[in-house]
Amino acid sequence: MRKAVGILFFLFIFCKSFAQYTVTKVIGSVKKISGEPLKTGSTLSDNDVLLFSTPNDMVRVIVAGKGIYVINPSSKAEKKQDATSTVMEVLKYTMHVKSKEGYLSGRGENVEMVPDAFETDGTVNSKNLIENTNKFIFNSRKYDVSNGSKFFLQISFEGAKPVIRPLKTMVDTLFLNADDFKINVDDVSKKAEYAIGFFSRQKGSSELLADINPYLDQANEMEAIINVVISQSKEQDKTILQQQCYSEVYGALGKPSDVDFKNSFDKAIAARKN
Repeated sequence: MRKAVGILFFLFIFCKSFAQYTVTKVIGSVKKISGEPLKTGSTLSDNDVLLFSTPNDMVRVIVAGKGIYVINPSSKAEKKQDATSTVMEVLKYTMHVKSKEGYLSGRGENVEMVPDAFETDGTVNSKNLIENTNKFIFNSRKYDVSNGSKFFLQISFEGAKPVIRPLKTMVDTLFLNADDFKINVDDVSKKAEYAIGFFSRQKGSSELLADINPYLDQANEMEAIINVVISQSKEQDKTILQQQCYSEVYGALGKPSDVDFKNSFDKAIAARKN
């Protein structure tokens, strides 16, 4: 009997010694040795062998009870003997770097306003997350659009005249959509720079308010990440859980609109309760 208990105890300790990982985001192309590609929601364990398409590939994962980590192949990863730059390594030997958290500045019903809503923390992620449709709140007294003044998106190319696209507003809400960032086929090979500006009809002049470095999320990645974080978290406090979700969306994809993030988070919470 004692022997059986000892074996069970050993198996319990053995199993607990292997971390469990849930993927939130893959940058590049990473597969298990079986050929199964990693994607948001994939699960991994320490002994899984990963194939990275390049040494620069990254995988963001939730480690149960420990938080979010970014995994890269280490300098000791084995390079495959072929024409590709694929490297292979057991997960537990890869580089594990704790992800820095991005904090949701808006609390409760408050949200970060234009232009601060576009300011990013480069140590977390320098990208602005742009979904198919996005809403940003602005101070309607400071930016009065009732008199014909307008917000605009400026798209600049070196050696060419900037493209100016007027943006839709409603009361105190600025609408910014993924389609606004589309460029002509002739410009695809050029590096585009984006900025939000405001034209004051009263002053008869324009000013640029903030640069934008867009990450276009056209596959609902934000919702997928929120659902994964909620499913893996044991947190019961909604405010803390919301912060956990925001932090990973920011780190993995870019800084989102507070309005759209909160709507997606509330939608995911409501679905979990049903």
